[in-house]
Amino acid sequence: MLIFEMDALKTFGKKLWKGWMWFAEKIGWINQQILLGVVYFIFIGIYALIYDAIKLFKHKPETMWREFEHQPETLEALEKQF
Repeated sequence: MLIFEMDALKTFGKKLWKGWMWFAEKIGWINQQILLGVVYFIFIGIYALIYDAIKLFKHKPETMWREFEHQPETLEALEKQF
């Protein structure tokens, strides 16, 4: 009689464990999505606000054109281009 009760208890415990693990997996996925979303929007949002604020006060050149600097056309200059 005691062996039957122990087997029934083990079976119940295994079913309870599997049910709990299924529930914990679902709650863990939801928690992961919430935490990652919050962290993403906080860090990326703060970074974007700071970046935009810096960009507003940064001096912008009137044009992006740069004058071409001619290199001397000597053999030594041509050997060391980079």
